[in-house]
Amino acid sequence: MTVLAGVAALLMAAGLGYYMGRRQAVAPPTWKQRTSRIALSRAAFDLLVALTARRVRRSPMATLAAALVERART
Repeated sequence: MTVLAGVAALLMAAGLGYYMGRRQAVAPPTWKQRTSRIALSRAAFDLLVALTARRVRRSPMATLAAALVERART
């Protein structure tokens, strides 16, 4: 019964959050705003950061560090 009450509360909170978010949503940016130099440079920078983070995660040093941390835990 407690689980049922928890699920009901979670669903009510999700519905309320969805409703409030929909009411306060701003109009989507125009095509000109999305393709401005600043917007495009931010998107390019975000892509560069994501690619760098992926490369760092896949590097041999990161793999070695993860293995050492895992070994220290056991």
